[in-house]
Amino acid sequence: MISIEMDTAPARAYFEAFGRRVPAAMGRALRRVGTAVQGEMIKLSRERGVMRRVFGKKASGARKLISKRKLRTVGDGIEQPIKIVGLAAIQEQGGRTAPHRIRPSRGNLLVIGGKPIFAPDGVQHQGANMPAFPFADRAAQRHGGRLKEEMEKELGKLRASLRG
Repeated sequence: MISIEMDTAPARAYFEAFGRRVPAAMGRALRRVGTAVQGEMIKLSRERGVMRRVFGKKASGARKLISKRKLRTVGDGIEQPIKIVGLAAIQEQGGRTAPHRIRPSRGNLLVIGGKPIFAPDGVQHQGANMPAFPFADRAAQRHGGRLKEEMEKELGKLRASLRG
């Protein structure tokens, strides 16, 4: 699991003026950045390796493997955990898939190596070793500077609501 953290100490000065709305604003900013990082992780995970073979251009299945969790308070900060499970976790860290049965999705034909094979009951896959293809850190780094921008945007909205 990867976490994006925000230190709340710099925003404490705003607590005097804005009260309890500051933590909510920080949460909204962190959630938006978390969503952007999650999307980038899904995109990067499907660039190569087994995730590309399995999911191709469809992100729907990959969204189930790379998911955001609830915001949580840690010490003086807030963090947005993003959980990576299954095939995505194996691709992120490297590892081995377990032996498993591959069944045809339609009819009695499986396509293996570009060739159709008659296999009404499917075939037994022996499992495979997969090298690590880390994508989570790259995704977090690409959106690292965005957190400050989002927080400034939220605090600007709070300032405007006090003036208005």
